[in-house]
Amino acid sequence: MIISFIDAVFYFYLSFFALICFFLILTFITFHYISILFISQLFLSHNAVLEGRSTMTHEEFVSHLRTLLGPYYAYAEGGHGWPHVNAVANLFHELYPLAPYEVDKYEFLVLALLHNADRCARLLIERGVVSDEDALQALGKRARQDAVYHTCITLLEKSPFDDEAQDRIAQAVVHHGERFHEGFGTELQQMLQIADMLSRLMRPCRNIFDGAAHGGGEVPLYRASNPFDFRMGSGDSILKFLFWNLEWYAWLPEWARSLVDPESIQFFVKFLRMLGAEIAEELGWENDVERYIETALGRQYVNFRRDQRAELT
Repeated sequence: MIISFIDAVFYFYLSFFALICFFLILTFITFHYISILFISQLFLSHNAVLEGRSTMTHEEFVSHLRTLLGPYYAYAEGGHGWPHVNAVANLFHELYPLAPYEVDKYEFLVLALLHNADRCARLLIERGVVSDEDALQALGKRARQDAVYHTCITLLEKSPFDDEAQDRIAQAVVHHGERFHEGFGTELQQMLQIADMLSRLMRPCRNIFDGAAHGGGEVPLYRASNPFDFRMGSGDSILKFLFWNLEWYAWLPEWARSLVDPESIQFFVKFLRMLGAEIAEELGWENDVERYIETALGRQYVNFRRDQRAELT
């Protein structure tokens, strides 16, 4: 009986000791794991600082960039200011479910905010890429692209994006104004180009005013030598910009075109027909604006011919 009691006490203390050892080992392992995580995060943050990257989150950086760029876009060239830039950024949530692209949300938002940086002379001057507006206007195409790329990189170097993402964003800014071809350029660039076109086409009334603002006081309404010619190299005019809008509608992939109300394009086509008739009368020319409307719309013209019922109502 005594031996049994002693055995019971012994095993009780042995079990208690084993339990304490178990909790000590568990505590040590947990502390060790937490320490490794803490040191790793500290090391990564330190590396980010050494490499010039910000410890801001992507969302915080987008907010920071909005605040930073706002004053510059207030003085952007006509039609390329904050309302347009913000409209492009806001299209992400409509495009993402439809687009066949794998595009990071924050890369797109930052690209949208930066995509008209080349229209902000003050921004380029303050970033040191040109001395003044005259120097900016004197730049050739390649030199201007280099200036815009450098400006974007200086704005992104403190961002949480790695070097590859920064380059992808800056390259898309530089090349987004080139003619859109589905499958040409990075998926990020294509998504931006589509959003850029849609932001115009989905707001036809504002777009007409943007066309006039884009020309400012230096670009005529039309070129008297051939007012309806909108081909590259035919000379700048406000009318040429308006025709480009019809081209953009034709260029859009079907999934993106579905976001545009056909009535908006019908309105735009009617406006061009009326404007074309007035210009032809002013010049004493035969009114052949319809031929150029058909050329701009391409295969989409069948939906907007003069004999369409929508045109007669």
